[in-house]
Amino acid sequence: MRSRKPESTNLFHPEALRRLAEEEEQPPNTEASTAGPWQVARRAEGWAVTAAGREAPEVTARCQWVALLAAAVLPAGGRAPRFGLADSPGGPPFPLLDRAEPAGELATWSDELVAALNVLDAVASSPACLAFLLAAAGAEALERAGAIAAARLGADGESRDAHVDRGPLGEGGGGA
Repeated sequence: MRSRKPESTNLFHPEALRRLAEEEEQPPNTEASTAGPWQVARRAEGWAVTAAGREAPEVTARCQWVALLAAAVLPAGGRAPRFGLADSPGGPPFPLLDRAEPAGELATWSDELVAALNVLDAVASSPACLAFLLAAAGAEALERAGAIAAARLGADGESRDAHVDRGPLGEGGGGA
């Protein structure tokens, strides 16, 4: 009788993780080592998002996916913003700043976009937050995201970014 290989505690295949790590630069100074200890649990009134060691929930949601999204973004609230916009005396484009250093330009001023970038940076920097976001996404979204990531990496491990649409708006910002 063959002994059964222990199941991995990581949802992602080690080879895929290795290829992703080798492929492109990682964001500097991530907060992966200080990921927030939020817990999502079923309660009579719905789903509670509670900090480890506390009894009172920070968020109570009717749906589990809402609680999972809250758990994913809660740590972003106490974090210093990474991204910001600088005024441009001549008008657009407006400099997008990453910790006060130029990171790009926006054609129109958008506080909402900068706020979203800061939240996504916080989620991407924390394995715990990212895990909550992935759980909130659900099986269909994860299946499709896995196929997109596999196509992006290619079977031989080489990046296919130049040939793969990065999302609904694609590289150039136009719809596909």
